Amino acid sequence: MSDRKVIQLEDRIPKLREQRKQKTNRRFVFYITLFFILLLIVTYIESPLSNVKTINVSGNRYFSAAQIKAASGLTAKSKIWGVNQKTILAHLNSLPSIKSVTVKTHFLSGRVDLNVMEYKRVAYLKTENSYKPVLANGQFMSGKLSNVIPVHAPILIGFKEGKVMSSLTEQLSKMNATTLYNISEIDFTPSALYPKGITLYLNDGHQALANIPTLAAKMKLYPSILANLPDNQKGVVQLRVGAYWSPSTAAKQANGGETNGE
Repeated sequence: MSDRKVIQLEDRIPKLREQRKQKTNRRFVFYITLFFILLLIVTYIESPLSNVKTINVSGNRYFSAAQIKAASGLTAKSKIWGVNQKTILAHLNSLPSIKSVTVKTHFLSGRVDLNVMEYKRVAYLKTENSYKPVLANGQFMSGKLSNVIPVHAPILIGFKEGKVMSSLTEQLSKMNATTLYNISEIDFTPSALYPKGITLYLNDGHQALANIPTLAAKMKLYPSILANLPDNQKGVVQLRVGAYWSPSTAAKQANGGETNGE
């Protein structure tokens, strides 16, 4: 036991003091660093450095980037950390074509990317002297009147804004582009037998009689019906009950005993 080295308490005190001092210094440096980080964050948040500097718009077709920026509610005084997707979408609802928006923020550059998804333009409503674009949600595109007869979407005649038009545009939005663009005109031709009856005038020279609630599903049968028609003979495709073709002279009978537009 006499050979065992014993460290006296007096010898350990300087080392304990040094360790305590180092620990205190590390803690002090940590708090000072944390303080300056928080100070920098607060300064950034409150300073113009955190303002939105650039707004990029993509996915738009019917409204310009400038119109979407103005409607978004974002300005040069907006804070990048305060950009909120739901709030921006609520602002953009003032534009009838906007369906949704994806927002991405870039804090370092102050850039905001707005990628919008718009409702399709599925038809034009014929007014007295112009044609008003109609969207898939049944709303009109305000301020977008044209005096030129449109050729890339059906013209609606006899309709007005409401449930009937919304139901029709919902059906049109389910069609593929080829089928939709083959429809030249849609007349609202209700009757006692078919209260939601419509008459379609097609670019291939045929007519089709249909009901609004089943229009999209029945139009899928249209190509197969045409494939079995006599060459160069035009007629009426009945899509209200069943799906069949009859010569043009049978249009009145197929329409429930009423002529178109009555």
